[in-house]
Amino acid sequence: MTDEQLLAESDNRLRRELSTQQLMFISIGSMVGSGWMFAVLSASAVAGPAVILSWLIAAVLVISMALNYAETATMLPQTGASSAIHTSRTAASSAS
Repeated sequence: MTDEQLLAESDNRLRRELSTQQLMFISIGSMVGSGWMFAVLSASAVAGPAVILSWLIAAVLVISMALNYAETATMLPQTGASSAIHTSRTAASSAS
């Protein structure tokens, strides 16, 4: 089959499905950012070899936050729900 035939036969619509792993990594990426790369230097200067233990504890906390964030995303299946829904509900409650 040629590429054109495959494209003609395929469903060009986006599927509304993400796996738990995909949601978790999207959540971690949105929460952590790139600051952790620069924190290694200052953390190792303060804690020394114990910095590895602190990074493991932080990893457990970040994964639990990511799973909560993923659960919220499944409860509010709308585009931009992670920011739009929360801000509209907060603004609506403070306006009334």
